[in-house]
Amino acid sequence: MNSLEILDLSYNKLQGEIRTSLGNICTLNALYLSHNNFSGELSSFTQNTSWCNGHPLRLLYLSDNQIKGMSSNLHVFSFLEYLDLSNNQLKGEIPESVGLLSQLNDLCLHGNNLGGVITESHFKNLSNLKTLSLFGNSLTLRISTRWIAPFQLQNLEMASCMVGPSFPNWLHNQHKSDTLNISNCGLSGFIPEWFWSLIRNMTFMDISHNNFVGEIPKLPLKFNYMPLIILTSNNFEDAVPSFFSQASTLYLLGNKFSNLVPLLYGQIENEGFDILDISNNRLGGTLPDCWSHLNSLELVNLSNNNLSGEIPTSIGQLVNLEPLVLRNNSFGELPSSLANCSHLLLLDVSENKLSGSIPSWVGENLGQLQVLSLRMNTFYGSLPLQLHHLAHI
Repeated sequence: MNSLEILDLSYNKLQGEIRTSLGNICTLNALYLSHNNFSGELSSFTQNTSWCNGHPLRLLYLSDNQIKGMSSNLHVFSFLEYLDLSNNQLKGEIPESVGLLSQLNDLCLHGNNLGGVITESHFKNLSNLKTLSLFGNSLTLRISTRWIAPFQLQNLEMASCMVGPSFPNWLHNQHKSDTLNISNCGLSGFIPEWFWSLIRNMTFMDISHNNFVGEIPKLPLKFNYMPLIILTSNNFEDAVPSFFSQASTLYLLGNKFSNLVPLLYGQIENEGFDILDISNNRLGGTLPDCWSHLNSLELVNLSNNNLSGEIPTSIGQLVNLEPLVLRNNSFGELPSSLANCSHLLLLDVSENKLSGSIPSWVGENLGQLQVLSLRMNTFYGSLPLQLHHLAHI
């Protein structure tokens, strides 16, 4: 095969070791072997062939196989632009020779059993790198606080790698990030103010399951997109900032937020998000009755807070709601306006101070309900016969 440029054998049931003779196809530019059952050592594939003394292989996709053992001589792929070895059984350390792949745009090694330490040397000549995906390994990132990255990443995914405890200062000059995932990275302390400005161009940000503390600053930020933001399981406190109202999805559960008002009123000038989960926080007092402009909301979870007073009537104008979870607060009355939320699949108002009789409109108007939880309140009287209409419960 002296003219073959692209070979795609992905999504088959091929097994055994990858043939080293593939490296003798000197015209090969792209090799796709993903989603097979290839096994063996990666080093056998890279070492036992001449690779035509450095022919211009640009794309190598070996993801979702059973390949073991990281190779130490990745420099044989000197023209490589895309390297995907994700979701294999690679063990050992990532060799520093990866830093010699100066043309590399995407490096995807997630979903393996890699360990060891990553330093500045691994990125020495990677000035073209745009995607770095290392999540799901046992890697430790040991980078100097003075290091300036030679690349501008668009996608950084390092979940469950040890990046902390200090916040990675080298992110300061990453102004083109679209996706950022540094969840469960052993990070702690205060987040520098400059970090929040990086969200402007993002569509996804996950910094959950760390130990960040303090208040998120009140900044006049304007997002270019409507990102999905995940801050779950940290120790952020005080008010949810108004600039978060530009997000499409907000997972804020498991923090110490105590004030939702800036977020709700900030939404008046924006399109409105789809998901708001701020359960297990420290919200207190009464909820403002300003939900009518949030009509794109599909999920609201305010459970396990210290909210009291009446459930705002305007929540009944959220006609796209499917789950509404208000469990374990001190709400005092179930507003009849909830009858308008005919798409509700789950209504959980348990462990509150709701009183009176269970209203008949629950059965008459909420016919799509699959889960209804009213337990641990002070309802009395007979169950309304209209509950028989809940055919999907």
